Amino acid sequence: GGDTMLILIDQDSVLISCGYEQLDPFTLQFRPDETLAQATTYTAYFDLSYISDRFGNTHSDSLYSFQIHTPNSDSLGAFSGRVVSSSMFEQTPPIIQFRQLPRGKWRNLNYDADGRFHEDVSPGSYVFTGFYDRNGDGYLSPGTFSPFEYAEPVAVFGDTVTVRSRFETEDIRLQVK
Repeated sequence: GGDTMLILIDQDSVLISCGYEQLDPFTLQFRPDETLAQATTYTAYFDLSYISDRFGNTHSDSLYSFQIHTPNSDSLGAFSGRVVSSSMFEQTPPIIQFRQLPRGKWRNLNYDADGRFHEDVSPGSYVFTGFYDRNGDGYLSPGTFSPFEYAEPVAVFGDTVTVRSRFETEDIRLQVK
């Protein structure tokens, strides 16, 4: 093969090609070129020589390896519902995020033009928050003093949503005012 930033190998030492996209200056998103098998452990090798700081310095270690475990779809649950935006002053739809308790990473919730959403997730408890991204950067802005900008409006949903394996928690209503 040619040069590649990420090599993904399955349990039988079969190489799986991956593409990537740089989402922002701090985030690379890798996507395998084929669907990964369920309930499988993959080893990923990340070539750090492709990454440098703004002065051109590369990392002292050239290779970083880690494992990726894909879940069995039978172990997943789901939640679904609707995002309702009642603010007539906002020009863009709100960004809604969720995470698994106690320390899951915040993920953006995808919903359609009517506000409907459905997510397959691991069993557990989830919390939601939302905000209107007025400056369009994809992140919650706390505002600034100079030049003065208001903080972006935030909504915190007080209820925790519980998801069980092989069940869907339905009719969640996320109201953003």
